[in-house]
Amino acid sequence: MTTDITIVPKIFVFCNSCQPNWHSATALTQDGFFIASHLCSNHGFILHDMGVHPTGWKRDIYDVHYPCGYDVVFEENPWDGSAEFKAAYEKHKSYTKEQYEEKMLIHKKHDGEETK
Repeated sequence: MTTDITIVPKIFVFCNSCQPNWHSATALTQDGFFIASHLCSNHGFILHDMGVHPTGWKRDIYDVHYPCGYDVVFEENPWDGSAEFKAAYEKHKSYTKEQYEEKMLIHKKHDGEETK
C-alpha cells in the first residue's frame, strides 16, 4: 500500500517590530526569501493583512512564489521560533546576493517591473 503525501511549503509570517502604535510584519518563505511586508497599527491585524487567514491580503504574492500551494504560518515569537522557521532563516543567510536577486526576478516579472 502506498500513500500519496504531498508536502506543502510554508510561508512564515512574523512581527519583526512591535511598537505600541505600529507593527511591522514580514513574510519569509520556507526556501529563504523575504517576499512581503506590511506596517499596521494593531498586532491583531497582522493575521489578515499578511494573509495568515485564507481570505487575507498578500496571497497574490505568495501564489507567485509557490504556485502549487503553500501554508501560511504565524510565528508569534520569531526569536524563539519553530525549527522550520529557523531553518528558513538559515537558508536565507546562505544565498549570495546574485542568487537571491535571480530568484526574486519572478516577483518583479509578476509585478510588471523591468528586469535586466
